[in-house]
Amino acid sequence: MHTYRMSICLAADGFSLSVSNPSGGNSPLQAEEHYGIAPGMLAQELHRALTRPRIMDYRYACVEIVTDTPSTFLPLEDFRSSEVPSIYRLCFPQAEVRSEDIRYELLSAQEIVVLFTADARCVQAVQRLYPEATLRSWQGRLLEEASEAVRRIRGSARHLFVNIGRERMCICMAGKGTPPFACAYEATEEADQLYYILSVWKALELDATRDVLHVQGVSDSLHERLSQYIQEIL
Repeated sequence: MHTYRMSICLAADGFSLSVSNPSGGNSPLQAEEHYGIAPGMLAQELHRALTRPRIMDYRYACVEIVTDTPSTFLPLEDFRSSEVPSIYRLCFPQAEVRSEDIRYELLSAQEIVVLFTADARCVQAVQRLYPEATLRSWQGRLLEEASEAVRRIRGSARHLFVNIGRERMCICMAGKGTPPFACAYEATEEADQLYYILSVWKALELDATRDVLHVQGVSDSLHERLSQYIQEIL
């Protein structure tokens, strides 16, 4: 029997659900559109989506919960688990979040800790059905993917990775001999996205003719505007 991979992306206003084939074959279920859910109904509607016959018919080798919520990063050497709630609230003073919803993810290879939130009721709804389901931050997963991509690339160029999601964008850099860097911005307007990307590029002293910008989720017009400043964009 084939086994599949389920990814559940949680956001403040809903969730999305996708199933893929880890072996690289054709997926019987493509990524679904984002489900906008009224406040207070997210866990209930998530349980309903996960118990549909089409979803329950598959056997999963991996179930991953990924949260697309505001996050911040700490150097691993400065991390203390007891300080996570206070640090998160200091970074996001306007956020109305319960202590049980504040989470952290250790990225040992990158020597970074991601502080983020995940609705505990939603996580429990998933793990009651799939006890082995793992919880990830969207930003942490992107940083690990960037590190793995750089590991396979030869040459001396440095690589900056940008991923633009529904509500925010994540910018990160990792690689041999390069201190890890990661940041997330709430930016839905193209002008803001361009500003943040170029600001980070300048702050990290990247070379517009030698270093490489990797982009995901950018519009064609933003890609064109970036190409006016950066020579190699993948």
